[in-house]
Amino acid sequence: MREVTLSAVRRFSRERRGGVGVFVACAMPLLVSFAAFAVDYGTVQLDARRLQGVADAAALAGATAPDAAQADAAVRALVAASWTKATVVRTVSGRYRADPQIAMAQRFAPGANGDAAQVQVATESPTYFASFFGIPSVRIVRQATAQRRAAASFSVGSRLIGLEGGVLNALLSALTGRAITLGVFDHRALIESNVDVFTLLDRVKLRANLSVNDYGELLAADVRVSDVFGALSDTLSASGQAGAAGAVARVNGAVGGQTIRLGTLIDAGPFARQASGGTGAARIPVLPFMTTVLETNGPRRLALDLGTTVPGVASLKMQVAVGERAQSSPWLAVTDKSETIVRTAQARLYAHARLAPTLLPGLSSLASIDLPLFVQVAGAEARLKTIDCSGSPRSVTIEGRVSALDAAIGTVDESKLDDFSRTIQPAAARILNTLVIDVDASARVSLGAAEPWQERRFTQAMIDGASVQTIRSSAMIQGLVVSLTRNVTLTPRLLGFLPLPVSSLLSAVTQLLAGVAAPLDDVLNAVAGGLGLGIGEADLRVNGLRCGNAVLVG
Repeated sequence: MREVTLSAVRRFSRERRGGVGVFVACAMPLLVSFAAFAVDYGTVQLDARRLQGVADAAALAGATAPDAAQADAAVRALVAASWTKATVVRTVSGRYRADPQIAMAQRFAPGANGDAAQVQVATESPTYFASFFGIPSVRIVRQATAQRRAAASFSVGSRLIGLEGGVLNALLSALTGRAITLGVFDHRALIESNVDVFTLLDRVKLRANLSVNDYGELLAADVRVSDVFGALSDTLSASGQAGAAGAVARVNGAVGGQTIRLGTLIDAGPFARQASGGTGAARIPVLPFMTTVLETNGPRRLALDLGTTVPGVASLKMQVAVGERAQSSPWLAVTDKSETIVRTAQARLYAHARLAPTLLPGLSSLASIDLPLFVQVAGAEARLKTIDCSGSPRSVTIEGRVSALDAAIGTVDESKLDDFSRTIQPAAARILNTLVIDVDASARVSLGAAEPWQERRFTQAMIDGASVQTIRSSAMIQGLVVSLTRNVTLTPRLLGFLPLPVSSLLSAVTQLLAGVAAPLDDVLNAVAGGLGLGIGEADLRVNGLRCGNAVLVG
């Protein structure tokens, strides 16, 4: 028996059949583990991808909601309709800043009145083979952030509705260096016309024959002012504004060979990397745009001879010095960022008005009064506060503040007018000069620089109607020259040096100054308005509103 057993053992040890079964039996735990990894991992990945899609859709729904409560409701409704296995972990409304200088994880900031929503969803993905090892399911959590993209365009300046024809022609002639004579209908057409900014830029590209990929490259290119005005005339003509198109073409005939970089005037904001901007994002008023283009690379000092445009004034001449616009401050901005600020340029106006000769008390012959007026205006500024695309109606809120203002009756050194690094201190002016009696005059009006931001809201209807809202200085005056003449100090002098009180003469001089004050105010406002400036006030415009769809941002 023993021999049989040993023999059987020897035969069994030499037997090769059945070896695979033994190997499989030994390897079975490992094979089950591989199957669990392959099948269960694949299932988890599929569920994770599906869950990410649900999170993305939920974030887009939340970003388009008007407030946090409605965002959470929209997210939960979409998740429930998309996948019953998924649950909402949290929904957070806030604001997203697409700033490459900020770390990705810090670009979303929670807040009640934001433009973005961050959603986190979860689900349990069941396992098949891993359940043998005590792992019945795997928890998956996915997150998505979406932002509601909206952009508004806005500008700050002064109204031109009351711009007198002679002043406009004198201003355009000084800016171009050639005589320009436009009629009343030309003035009205230019004042009332506007164009879409991206349509205009597309025509500038064609006119200048530029090979650029997007608006950012176009705005950074140097183009001839004649090409800009030619494109402006073409755009006006194509939009049915023939009168304004003809007026622009006539002004273009007087433009020289100067060039301009339109990026100094227009900030394309989120459209800078786009090759097409569509329509409706921004419309620009034609006349302020024209004068701003001309003054940007044109002469910094203008000499205006306004003749006898003011009743009671025999002659009126004016020197205008235009300062450089603040760096990184465009004339018009298309943006979704509240830190974008637009400013007007600073300017100095020095006017010499000679009143018509008249007979004054105590004098035996006609005498003329010379009235020097000095006005210095710093740059008014505006910035975007909020864009409300979810309200009814949609709206844009702009904040603006008025610039500092300094005005005087007095004489200044004209050679220093365009040196804005130095302060000008007007001296008392001799406004009446006769053989026996002279009269000196001095007056000063200043509006402080520390003006508060003033808020103005523009609804969609106001934007479509090109409405303008005005902000005024907190210490606003009733007419600049009127205020100066009401507060003027008159000092009569006998033979040029001895003070002498002559009440009747002073009273007559005061009445003469009061009579021309209001018309002179109109002329000063017209000249400043032609340069895009306001005296003691500023006009805010929202030129367009684009409410885009929500997009995923993180």
